[in-house]
Amino acid sequence: MIETGEETGRIKESLAYISSYCKKEYDRVIEAAEKILEPALIGIMGAAVGVTVTAILSPLSSLVEAL
Repeated sequence: MIETGEETGRIKESLAYISSYCKKEYDRVIEAAEKILEPALIGIMGAAVGVTVTAILSPLSSLVEAL
């Protein structure tokens, strides 16, 4: 596309078009990555909270049973 812009003498417009195309493509890729990562991160955080709660409550229940 740059070569075409040079041949036609409209390199500025060509570069602007390439820039806008790349920005749209970049935004699309980032949006797709966010859609994939969001549920995964929620699951990881849920597992971390579950492990933490279990680590705290397990010794407490053992202590109560010993009484």
